[in-house]
Order: sequence, then structure tokens, then C-alpha cells
Amino acid sequence: TSTSLELQPHTDYNGEQQTVAVPHDVLYLYMSSMKSKVYLNQTSALVDETEGGWKTKKEAIESLKDAAGNRLYPFIPDSATKQAAHGALAKIFNESTTLANSIEQIKREIIATTKEVREALSTAAYGGNNLTDVPQAQFAGRSTTCSGNAANTKPGISIAHDMVCVCSGATAGSGICGNGIGSTTYDNTKTSSDAAEIKGLFVGLKEACVKQRLTAKATPAAVHAALTAFEQTLGKAINDGSGVQLKLGNNAAGDCTGSGSATTCVNYGGVATNGSILNINWVSQMEKAANKLAEATSKRAALEAARV
Repeated sequence: TSTSLELQPHTDYNGEQQTVAVPHDVLYLYMSSMKSKVYLNQTSALVDETEGGWKTKKEAIESLKDAAGNRLYPFIPDSATKQAAHGALAKIFNESTTLANSIEQIKREIIATTKEVREALSTAAYGGNNLTDVPQAQFAGRSTTCSGNAANTKPGISIAHDMVCVCSGATAGSGICGNGIGSTTYDNTKTSSDAAEIKGLFVGLKEACVKQRLTAKATPAAVHAALTAFEQTLGKAINDGSGVQLKLGNNAAGDCTGSGSATTCVNYGGVATNGSILNINWVSQMEKAANKLAEATSKRAALEAARV
């Protein structure tokens, strides 16, 4: 199901903040070629503007020694030759600093974009950021949960919400969404007072979905394929009632009251303005996730290019 789409971490970058710094060799060669008075300052405008940070870096370079105890980066007395070398090293250091800053910026953008993807997928699945279950407030009587456009309970508010409408009816609900998947609980006699019981119907559906969880990464193509399949399924085998092309069910549904197999459905007619599925909340969130995934992929390419 669409709810099983999950983000997988990259093998060499997992979206966590990791500081990128100028390579030590470049930094230490640059430092060892500084003029004496610059090196002896309490801070360095180009390397570290804090006293503690600059002191730590100098202690680090001075502690590096070979097997004979000689410093790996000895401080060379001031001279014209040293100044010329410092000019060349300064260029390398500045370019390395610019590149490191660029990589840091791209990584921050990837982190932000990845966060947006996760939030969009969570909102599509359950109706809100970082949710792991569908809220009870999304359920009431079938007339305002599986049809209409009531703000808190309307069709499309979440995938989990809609699955309950499609997979729980009256006498024909058991097994309606697969072998042993579905219930005969949610018919047209239920009201908002039964919200807790209705919400509980998703537990069995979620367990069935977990067994079929996809192992593939969530990609723009995978998300769009899921949305295309949904759109192609809308109205299929439904030939009764108005706006049949915006109903999801398994038979000739004039309404979605859940009184029998034919009416155990969800009607998006009240929310899919102008017949567009992009006006369905969870569909728009999935579309957002796909677009943000594409953006993250582009930034990943930029990150790899910056590393070369």
C-alpha cells in the first residue's frame, strides 16, 4: 500500500548534520607558512576568530611529530620564499574553505528537504506531521467521514482514514480488502460517538499492510506510480450514482453508507474540486513528497559534484 513507502538513507550520507572541514594537510601547511606575527596572534581572521579555537588548532599542529620527534609541520622563519609559498597555499586554503562551505550548505538543504519529505508522507498516511497512527478525531458517521467535505473527517484527510471507509462495511465487510482483511463494524448506524471504535478498525488494516511492506526506496517515480494506480482505480466497477469517477469501492455504489458491499466505499466528490485528485489532501501530500524527493536527488548530485 502507499503507506508502506519509506525513506531509505543514502549509503554515504544519511541526512544527519556532519561538519565538513578543510583537509588538515591544507590547513596545517597554510598555518605553518604564516608570518610569525600573524601566527602568534591570539586569533586568526581567516582560520578561527575565537581565542580558544585558534589556540586549539595551534596546539594540534605543534603536537604532530614523526617517529624521531620532529614536527611534521615545522614553523619556518619569515623569508621572501616563505611569503611566496604562503601566497600559493593561501589560494588553496581559500578555495578549500569555499568548497567546504558549499558542501555544508548543500547538506543543510538536503536535511531540510528530507524533513519535508518525511512530513509530507506522514501527513499523507495519517493526516499530520510525525504521526504514527491515525487520530480519533478523523472519524464520525459515514456520511461525513466517507463522503462530503467536513473539515476534520472528510474523505482524503489521510490514507489510513480512507482505508477504514473502504475496508469496513456492514454484512459484506469481512474480507472485503483481502483474505481476512476488513470488518463488518462500520455501517451507517455509527456516529461520532463511536469514533474510538471506528479508529480501532485501522489496527487490523495496518497489520495487513506491514506484512506487505515495500522494501524499495521511496522515489519520485514510485510515488507517482502509486498515485497513477489510485487514479486509474477510482470509479472502476462503479456504475451508479453521481460522480462515480471519484468513488473508490468495489461495486455499483450510489452512496458510501457501508450498508453492504456496494456501499462500502469512499466518495471524493466533495473534496476533489473540478474532478482533480490533487485536491485530495493525502494525494497532494504524496505529490509534494515526490517533488521534494526529486529536489533532494538533484541536491545529492550537486553534493557529489562538489566532493569531486
